[in-house]
Amino acid sequence: MYRCNCSKQFYNQIDLDDHKKNCQGRFFICELCNENIPSYNMTYHLNQCGNKTIKCSKCQNYIRRAIYNYHLDNNCTDLDEDENIFTEKDIEYKHVRNSNSVEEEQNSEEQLFTNNNTQMDDNIFIPCQFCNEQIEISLYYIHSVFDCSQDQSHRELNYAHPLNNSNTYEKSNEKHSDKILINSTSGKSLSKENSLSLLHKKTAVVQDELCKDYYLPEVNHVTDKVQFNIILTGSPRVGKSQLINALSNGEIKAKTSPSLNSCTTEVQCYTLEDNQQRTPGIKPFRINFYDTPGIESWTNEQGQSTMLKFIAEKDPVCLIFCASPGAFADLKQLRPVLEYCQTKQIFCALVCTNMWASPARKQVIEEFKQELLRFGEPMEKLFQQEHTRIPHKVTLFGNGALCTMVNSTEYDDPDLSSEIKPVQGVDELIHCIMNELDHEKLLGWCNAVLYRRSFWEKMSQKVGGFFSLHTPNLNPTGFISGQEIAMNMILHLFNKFKK
Repeated sequence: MYRCNCSKQFYNQIDLDDHKKNCQGRFFICELCNENIPSYNMTYHLNQCGNKTIKCSKCQNYIRRAIYNYHLDNNCTDLDEDENIFTEKDIEYKHVRNSNSVEEEQNSEEQLFTNNNTQMDDNIFIPCQFCNEQIEISLYYIHSVFDCSQDQSHRELNYAHPLNNSNTYEKSNEKHSDKILINSTSGKSLSKENSLSLLHKKTAVVQDELCKDYYLPEVNHVTDKVQFNIILTGSPRVGKSQLINALSNGEIKAKTSPSLNSCTTEVQCYTLEDNQQRTPGIKPFRINFYDTPGIESWTNEQGQSTMLKFIAEKDPVCLIFCASPGAFADLKQLRPVLEYCQTKQIFCALVCTNMWASPARKQVIEEFKQELLRFGEPMEKLFQQEHTRIPHKVTLFGNGALCTMVNSTEYDDPDLSSEIKPVQGVDELIHCIMNELDHEKLLGWCNAVLYRRSFWEKMSQKVGGFFSLHTPNLNPTGFISGQEIAMNMILHLFNKFKK
């Protein structure tokens, strides 16, 4: 007789060898603790062992064993905080992680062993996460590690993008009603073109609204001048100029430097022209980015009043405040600006730049959130990424503010990691800003432009609009000077009396 370690006996070696392939008494080495664990207990052990924490030598935080290597290789990124996705296993083993009694864990483990031994013959199957084949639960670990038919690269692809399953997102959204997932079904990242199309729609709506109260020449006068002003401010050397270049479709508009000296010593304006083909009913526009000196120049109340005066003069649709992990930023100086923008309905975006430079980015975001609570209750939008399974997060506060992290250029620090971090968060920032812009504010801006016209501009456009409606065969573009206006009016009246 041939005997297996699990006490089962066989008549020949062939039967014994076949049995050992699926024997539930086989032992495997745990990759986390290097202990020999029987296969029937491996699933429980991995969850228990993986949820134990060890102290990171870099950030001094306690990190779960299951994600420790990823944490080290990605500049102390904490998946538990960044991912915001909760699974049933997290809930199932929560009592094990929070248990303060070793005796409770031992009793729980003994109870599980008893259940496994009594239910060993039950045929419970679950689908493999890689090949979808139905696998007996006691053999799941062995199958997923050694026997799965899919090649390793495909497994890594599926593991890197588990959020491609929309059902996972839907369950997550049901549990977290204050989170909204963006572009989960298409699988495509946002683009500046898609975000700027929101502006096209808003300008088209404003144009229709203006046509209700003004003649077409008057509407053309203001829509030809459609522009959006965006002011960027913040501490020196935090990447404001890099962000402007990223927002400008990658064009090098603002000067950047790796030195400790600030590149921006006075207000600079950089213009992004809308290069879309002219479409009937949609006017092109331009965006003016105003790069202001660092907030450290606000040394007294006069500096703050000068900044508020500049904001009032430019009447921006958005103000972007930038801060970088590790850089000094006194948010108390920013509060009067936030209060003013809230009063004037100017959208505020607090942005943590250089997001991969330090784990301190999380502290920056938390401080931003505290300052923006004045705008309303926070709501998170999650944007699916192509290069990682962790969605990008943007936190909105009412309809007036947001905070998020961005990486304007590729980040490479060979001393910390061999991985090059891609640009992230820029398109998401544009999308949220454009989506929250109120077309009523744009309509008010257009009315202000019409109000500031000179007397002869008003007369020329109104008369031109009147004649374009009542005498279509006259060319309204000819009404330029007062003399031409008077001559055309006389001819029109003469023709009326002649009839």
